[in-house]
Amino acid sequence: MGGLDLLPPGKAAARERSSPLRVASAAALVLFGVCVTLYVLAGGVARPMHKFADVTQAATPLLERHEADGSFSPSPPLPPPPPVAVAASVEASPPLAEAGKLTAATESRRTETMASSLSSSIVALELNAAGQRHTLRLRLLPEHSESSVAFVRHAASSGCAGELYRSEKDFLVQGRISCTGSSLTAAPKVVKGGCPAGAAVDTARRCPSHDPSCGCHGPIMTKGMVGWAGGSAGPDFFIYTAAMDTARCPVGGCAATHWSRDHTVFAMVADDATWATINELYSLPVRPGGMTFFREKIAMVVAWAAGGGGAA
Repeated sequence: MGGLDLLPPGKAAARERSSPLRVASAAALVLFGVCVTLYVLAGGVARPMHKFADVTQAATPLLERHEADGSFSPSPPLPPPPPVAVAASVEASPPLAEAGKLTAATESRRTETMASSLSSSIVALELNAAGQRHTLRLRLLPEHSESSVAFVRHAASSGCAGELYRSEKDFLVQGRISCTGSSLTAAPKVVKGGCPAGAAVDTARRCPSHDPSCGCHGPIMTKGMVGWAGGSAGPDFFIYTAAMDTARCPVGGCAATHWSRDHTVFAMVADDATWATINELYSLPVRPGGMTFFREKIAMVVAWAAGGGGAA
C-alpha cells in the first residue's frame, strides 16, 4: 500500500503538505553538490582579487629599492666577447726603444756592407822579385771602365799570372796580366774606356806613333792611376807614379797632360804600403836603354787583397 499507509492519518496529512518543500530542498542540495564537484575538478578555490592586489603592492617597493641600489637587473648581463687571436702573419709594431735598436742595427749592417763592397774592389799583385815577396794593392775604378774592372776581377778570382818588366823611375812601372790557362771560364772581353762626359778634346792633336788611332778613352791620368799601356785594351798595364817625392808631386796631382785622354783607366794605388813597395821596386837593378827594364822580370800573381771578400 505504500508508505503513507504506515503513518497515522494526522501525520500522513502533514507529510503530504511538506512534500513540495522537501523536493525543493533536495533539488538545491543536488545543485550545490554538482557545483562543488565541478570546482574541485577545475583545480581549487580561486584567490580573491584583493589578495593578489595586496601581494603586488607589497612587491613594488622591493623592486624599486633594488633598482635604486643597483642590485637588481631586469635581465642577466651579456657575456663579454671572447678575445680575438692575432693572425700569426701580422707582427706587432715594436716599441720606440726597440725601433731605435732596429734602426741602429740596420745602419750597422749598411756600414758593414759598404765596407765589404769597398774592400772587395781591391786586388793584390803578389810579386816575387828574386825570392823577395812584395804586394801592390790596387783599388778598382769601374766608373772609368767596367769591362776592364770585370777582367781584373776575373784575374783575381782565377789567380791569373803575369809579370812586371819595365821600371822608369819617377815615371811608371809596367807589366802584363796573362789569364791563359788560368781558368776554365774565358776572361771577359775588354774594350777601351769611353770619353768622360763634358771632356774637352783637342781634335787637332796628332796621335803618337805607338797609338796612331788615339782618342778620348778616359780621364787625364794623375799620380797613382793605373791604365792599359799604349792606348790599348790590355793585357799590358802601367802604374803612373810620376815623381815619388810627395812634396813635389802629391798623389792625385802631376796630371799627365802629354797623354791627353788616350789611356783607359781602371784602378789606382790603394795605400801608402803600396807606394813604399813601388819605391823598393825602383831600387832593383835595371837594363838601361830607350826604355828602362828590370834586369830580371818580376813574377806576379793577381789575387784578392786580404779582406777583399773574393767577389768576382
